[in-house]
Amino acid sequence: DPSDYYRSRLGDGYLYGTFGGLVDLGSSLSFTYEPRLYFPTSGLEQNTGFLLGTRQYLKFDWRLSPMISLAFAEVPILRFHSRNGYEAKDELHANHSFENRIEAGPEFSFFNEKLKVSLPLIFQARRHREFNADAIGNNTWTYSVWIAPEAIVKVTETTNIGMSYYSDDFTENDLSQLNIGTGLEQGTIQMILQQNL
Repeated sequence: DPSDYYRSRLGDGYLYGTFGGLVDLGSSLSFTYEPRLYFPTSGLEQNTGFLLGTRQYLKFDWRLSPMISLAFAEVPILRFHSRNGYEAKDELHANHSFENRIEAGPEFSFFNEKLKVSLPLIFQARRHREFNADAIGNNTWTYSVWIAPEAIVKVTETTNIGMSYYSDDFTENDLSQLNIGTGLEQGTIQMILQQNL
């Protein structure tokens, strides 16, 4: 069931590349381009008809000290589905075709960059497809504000492991009301394994 978020599950699988040093911004400011390709490895996503997704991370990092930096990312996202919407727990939902995220927050590095901790605040706008007049999000824009703190440990030169926490939305879909407590309570913990080629 696409809205059953209270059990362990396999999340989305993706491939990505990282390209740094593309623009010289000085010694303390850096720019990285990270394209990602997402696949429907999650059962929740498969049930919505998800086929493929792309994210284009445009990342800026301002290093304040060897241990602390401020990160900013602009992330346009395209999503492809086999259908315009789905039903979950007797509710209709319109799939979204386009998203834009803005991520900003501090990043900390410890033990010669073997442990990295990030604390981003994320603003997300989604454009939903036209599916059914009674569907949630049908043919509209919806908005979210949430957090996604993450800790990554470098195990070897090619392997990283870690853990992240994704809160639920802190706002209503139209940004009309704050629900920070509910958003924190309904968050999700994710285990991370990164294998670099």
